[in-house]
Amino acid sequence: MEDAPAKPNTFLLVALYPYRDLLEFSGRTARSTFWLHVVMAYLFGYALTIIVLPMLFDTTSFQEAAMMAENE
Repeated sequence: MEDAPAKPNTFLLVALYPYRDLLEFSGRTARSTFWLHVVMAYLFGYALTIIVLPMLFDTTSFQEAAMMAENE
C-alpha cells in the first residue's frame, strides 16, 4: 500500500505566498498578492511594536506619573 503524499502546511503557504515572486520584475501582480503583502507587513509591524516598545520604555515611570496626576 502506497503512502499518500504529504499535505503542505497551509499556514506556511499563505504566509510565504506573497514573497514567492518578490524579485520578479516582469508583468503585473494580482490584487490578492498585493493585499497579502500588505497584511503580512502590517502583522510584522504590529508584532515588532509589541516586542520592542516595552524594551524602549519603562512602564513603571508612566504608572507613577499617572498616579501623581490623579493625586493632584
